[in-house]
Amino acid sequence: MVSKARAQGTDGVSPVVMTPKGTPPIDVLGLHIAHWTDEYSRGRVIVKRRAARVLLGTTLITGIIAVLGSTSALLAGDNLPVQIIGVATTALSALSAVLVAWDEHFRHRDLWAQRSKVLNQLGTLQLDYELARESPSPDIASMTERLDQILETALKSWLQIQGRG
Repeated sequence: MVSKARAQGTDGVSPVVMTPKGTPPIDVLGLHIAHWTDEYSRGRVIVKRRAARVLLGTTLITGIIAVLGSTSALLAGDNLPVQIIGVATTALSALSAVLVAWDEHFRHRDLWAQRSKVLNQLGTLQLDYELARESPSPDIASMTERLDQILETALKSWLQIQGRG
């Protein structure tokens, strides 16, 4: 079942699905690695898209503001179209300011970089996991500890990016 956050395309984190009793520990570890890799991949795409939209949106709005401002200056007078252009320029300036503030609050570019780093670490762990699965006695405890460290570091860096850590 897809969570509401996942269905809406938000970057909310969905919980790890419980494995059936009796699942070999190496397979449990693999499911956890796959889950977190999927979560960070999805979150990375979302924040990258948001960062790009904010950058392109504010650039476009700034360009429109410049054109409207120039147009209203050229047509200066007491007619209604010029006054509408002036109001539109002010409204677009306000929208641009809101978009910049929203981006600064959530820091999408920083989150994108942070999630890229986490995915790199998870990818390395995934490779080690795949190799360990073929071993007669895989070091599950060590890989589980590495996964925990990656997730703990990811949480700390997310809190730092958000100004909460």
